[in-house]
Amino acid sequence: GDVALQIQNNALTTNETTSIKFTNSTDSSLVFGQIQSSRIDGSNGKLSLSTRQSGSLGTVMTLDNAGYVGIGTTTPAGLLNVASTLPYVYLTDTNGATDNKHWFMENNAGVLSLGTTSDALGVSNTRALTITNSGNVGIGTTTPDALLKVNGTGTGDLFSVDRDGGVN
Repeated sequence: GDVALQIQNNALTTNETTSIKFTNSTDSSLVFGQIQSSRIDGSNGKLSLSTRQSGSLGTVMTLDNAGYVGIGTTTPAGLLNVASTLPYVYLTDTNGATDNKHWFMENNAGVLSLGTTSDALGVSNTRALTITNSGNVGIGTTTPDALLKVNGTGTGDLFSVDRDGGVN
């Protein structure tokens, strides 16, 4: 097909890179962002997206030759690998009411939590479900000390089981 833009590097060595760099007009050596293609071996490569953080250029996302996407890692181990010192993933319903449209998932030292947050996306202790690295599950608690711990307040039922439409 027709090629609108092609950037070519004729080098045949492993780890050879070709980049598109985003700079300003007064100092072209100051790179604010970069899209880079790296040659892994004779027939494989990967793409990386980098941005300037705290004064230096750092890779924020990688797409490798297996189709794996890494956010916060240059070596993704699966289809989507999110890596950070305290990784969060947000799911946002843009039609949701004020302070009622965001859910988050976090991994904090091997403890997986799901919860809600305000429109400011400030993660609080509003965790609906917690799973510890030992397999304990907490509903309404962030520190389950049993295989299943349910914690709640108020006057309604704390726990119920329905079978065939009837309450047991």
